[in-house]
Amino acid sequence: MNSDRVLSPEDAALLREYYMREFSGMYKTALFCLGNPHLAEDAVQDTFVHMAQHMTELRDHPNPTGWLYQTLRHTILHVNRARSLLLSKTVPLEPEHMDLQRVEPEEVSSLDMEGNQDLALLNRYYIQGVSLRALAEEAQVSEAAMKMRLSGPENACKRIRR
Repeated sequence: MNSDRVLSPEDAALLREYYMREFSGMYKTALFCLGNPHLAEDAVQDTFVHMAQHMTELRDHPNPTGWLYQTLRHTILHVNRARSLLLSKTVPLEPEHMDLQRVEPEEVSSLDMEGNQDLALLNRYYIQGVSLRALAEEAQVSEAAMKMRLSGPENACKRIRR
């Protein structure tokens, strides 16, 4: 949308309608996937900005709500990619990071981690950058045992990737 172009009253009403109806569910989805309320709110706002820029496409779409959530999904993936790049530049790589194949943050974020301690460990290892040694010490197991424990959810992420 060009900065000099203004939404028609009909488009503005449609945008307002979708915002009022879908914001809460979209925010909850983004919060679950991103784990950060500020990033979740930004992702939803970016999705609605994208909607405003593509009103013609949205009006002609057979499933506008699905289009909106698909756009949110892409926005969340973009945020996770940006976070991954930032982490790779700020978290020093330790030797144990080289032993396991890298799992993308969006793959870990898309899994249900509630009640699954191994997935939570995978999240802490890859997303938060906690070292393998620190995880092993917390769990009071050897580093080799922790690698084995991480391999299960890591393989689940690889299956999602395929």
